[in-house]
Formats: sequence, C-alpha cells, structure tokens
Amino acid sequence: MADVGYLSLLVKSLTRDVEERREAVGLLVDLSNLIAVRRRMGRIQGCIVMLVAMLNGDDPVASRYAMKLLNTLSSNTQNALHMVEAGYFKPLVWYLKEGKLESKLSALNALQNLSIMTENIQRLISSGIVVPLLQLLFSVTSVLMTIREPASTILARIA
Repeated sequence: MADVGYLSLLVKSLTRDVEERREAVGLLVDLSNLIAVRRRMGRIQGCIVMLVAMLNGDDPVASRYAMKLLNTLSSNTQNALHMVEAGYFKPLVWYLKEGKLESKLSALNALQNLSIMTENIQRLISSGIVVPLLQLLFSVTSVLMTIREPASTILARIA
C-alpha cells in the first residue's frame, strides 16, 4: 500500500468523478497514519494542489477529508510550503505561531516571497498572519534580527 506507484494512482483518482474522489481521499487519509506514506504522499506531483482544490470544492465530504489530510501532511515543513504555493495558508500561520525557529524562518521566507505580489496581500491578511507576525516582532524572546527583520518587512508590505 505504501508503494509510490500505488499512491500515485490514488492521487490521480482525486481528479475523477465524485465517488471515486471521495474513496481515494478517504483511503489516503487512512494510509496517512503511516509515517512512510506521509513522506511519500507529499512528494507526489499534484497531490497537495489537488487536496487544496478539493478543500475549496463543492463536495463537503471530500472537503472534510482533504482538510484532515492536509493537516496531517502539514507536519512536514516542505509540505506546508507546497500548500502555501497552492493557496492554503493555515499551516504557515501555525508554523509562525508554534513552530521551531527553523520552521518560523522558512515560513517568514515564504511570506516574504508571497507579500511581494499585491494580489496576495488580501489573502495573506485574511489567513490570519498579522497577529503572529506582530507577536514575532514584539516578543521579548524574538531578539534575533533574523526573525524581527522579515516580520517587519512583511507587515510593511501588507499594510
């Protein structure tokens, strides 16, 4: 079941009809309990993009499964960054609030890149990044300029 070829077929099933899509995402959720499968899943081309599309789609059952799977996959920083590229910012906000220093720096780097484009500004604001950025900027423990500088740059761009 954890074979890359099998997982790739399941990911391709995410593009099919409603029933097949539901079954595929449900099976992927079940398989995501295995760490090895989670690692492979995030690397399959199109997987995260399809899950984000399902999350925002019309099918509430598939959307719920997609959200659960995205939350599981977001434990990997690289997967979370792929989610951001696909327009799903929730893991990025979490990493800013709760992540380790390295994860926060990765999230800040992604936000800097996203905040350059004016079309992303409203989406970033509505994703809830302002409060975590302010917390990073004014936190007593955030004495490192490596955190404060990018946080202030992002806030200035989205203001």
